[in-house]
Amino acid sequence: MTNTPQVWPVGSVKQLLFDRRFIESSAGLQFTVNPPVQCTRVNLPLLPGLHFKGYLTVLDVDGQLWLYYYTAPNGSPSGHIGMLSCLAWSDDGIDWELAPVDKFEVSGLARNNVVMPGAVGTPFIDPQETCGCRFWFAGTLGQRKEPPFWKESDDTYFGYFLTAERDGHHGALYLLNSEDGISWRRHRDGIVVPFSCDSQNQVFHDARAGVYVAYLRGADPESGRRRTVARVTSPSLNQLPFDFAEDTTLRKSPAGLYHMLMPQCAPIVIAGDDDDPPATDIYTPCVNPYEWAADATFAFPAVYRHYHGADPRAVDAQGQPKNDGLLEVQLAVSRDGVSFDRFRTPYVGPGLLEEPQLGGTVYMGVGLVRRGNFIYQYYAEGAGTHGQGNHEVSIWQAKQRLDGFVSVDAGPAGGWFVTPPIEFAGSCLQLNIDCSAMGEALVELQDETGKPLPGFTFDDAVSVDRNGVAQEVWWQGRPDLDALNGRPIRLKFKMRSAKLYAFQFVTDPPSRNP
Repeated sequence: MTNTPQVWPVGSVKQLLFDRRFIESSAGLQFTVNPPVQCTRVNLPLLPGLHFKGYLTVLDVDGQLWLYYYTAPNGSPSGHIGMLSCLAWSDDGIDWELAPVDKFEVSGLARNNVVMPGAVGTPFIDPQETCGCRFWFAGTLGQRKEPPFWKESDDTYFGYFLTAERDGHHGALYLLNSEDGISWRRHRDGIVVPFSCDSQNQVFHDARAGVYVAYLRGADPESGRRRTVARVTSPSLNQLPFDFAEDTTLRKSPAGLYHMLMPQCAPIVIAGDDDDPPATDIYTPCVNPYEWAADATFAFPAVYRHYHGADPRAVDAQGQPKNDGLLEVQLAVSRDGVSFDRFRTPYVGPGLLEEPQLGGTVYMGVGLVRRGNFIYQYYAEGAGTHGQGNHEVSIWQAKQRLDGFVSVDAGPAGGWFVTPPIEFAGSCLQLNIDCSAMGEALVELQDETGKPLPGFTFDDAVSVDRNGVAQEVWWQGRPDLDALNGRPIRLKFKMRSAKLYAFQFVTDPPSRNP
């Protein structure tokens, strides 16, 4: 009995090529992670007495770019409670203006752009506008012991606790909301999870799943792999905590809070494994739904090869193993936000040691902003390694081609692939493809059994070349596919010296408009 192949209903939605969903058979091809096409250091004023820290979030707010970033007073001890969440605005993504917040006095400055003292996490825009608020924030809080004081951090927990009865580490992940993204208040109906989740955690609404998802710092009991990414969900920001599993064997603080988020409490979705060097951690999640194509989620975790517990040759400059090491940003891809495949090559790696402010740590910020044919991201790069404390940090814009994170590549010798059967809606096929000057692609349409369709064979195909995000595919001088709508077909691609990122069926392409 022959199994009937699955037919993918692609409709008229763009489909990305970052895994084998649309590659049933192939030869001479490979998947490639494409670093940003351009990285530019941004012009962001730094107030006197402060220095940049490593976490960032960019939002597209009514056509303007908003950047939430972190600073700390010079000479202050490291740690989340001492960090200051700040806001800047930009129209072009390079030149930034400090938002005139002026709510807290910081380092003797009454005029500044600090929006949340001691809150470390990720702002996001809630499409549901829960509690009448467009802006929400998920992150850590801790009651501050030194100015600027903030009433929203009263009776909150992050860090170590010491009592006469017991000692340990406890914390919680909190929600805050805001009507304008500037004045924030704590959501008093509960916490996201009662665990100490260090680094930059995040929450957002997953439209595909119809729930709110949280990607959090998790813990792996395996020796040498302490930091992971865990995922929990909730149907509403008012239904708290998110759906973690209780473990009665774990120690609680007097406030009812736990230490690290363990795998038995929340599933791990991204973690170090045997394909990584020893003692490799996943430091930050940086998960981003990709709204310009179907079923695509991209994560840009900071991957940390730490010296402690690693090969004995991997030690600090003094020859001592400790919580220190290097970080780079890698890329992980997912169709559902649950199962991730991580590429082990850097998406953004540390810069040259010989250059200023470069060479030690890189943290990608959360958020993808589209401007025309490009996606903007923002990352922080530090001169020092993880354990070197308050080293100098600079903020950069990463400019990526639309859909360009991963491509299916053919070299000069050529290659091909065939899709499984698909059903589409539209009158024209478009490709996001880069053939440079020496490459090309040909497309053949086949029936679901693999038989070429008359008029749409390779002999009929017009060569696609050049470099464009929406290049039309033609056969015998025409692109018209109306007669094939709703019929299962296969696409077969022949490529040479080309990078194919995505395909999409569209109606009324530009070539048909008068």
